[in-house]
Amino acid sequence: MATHSRSTRRARWSAELASARVELDARELDALADRFRLTPEQIADAASAVPHEALRAGGGAPTGDDVFAAARAQSRVGLDGRELPHAQRRVE
Repeated sequence: MATHSRSTRRARWSAELASARVELDARELDALADRFRLTPEQIADAASAVPHEALRAGGGAPTGDDVFAAARAQSRVGLDGRELPHAQRRVE
């Protein structure tokens, strides 16, 4: 899996979250790009899951916590789209 630069990941997070109508401040976007080395496709999948995370957390507008939960969930997905066994998950 190719690792994209931090700036590329940050730009992708910004664009995907804007499409999902989720707003984060610059500090939160920086933290996402630093912490999660996801592919563009994984970032898109995580951004699209944010509203579901917000509903699961009790409803209301999506928060930074919901975005980080969606990113964590996406970081547990392997290249084949299946969840990785616990022993193979990345440590955050």
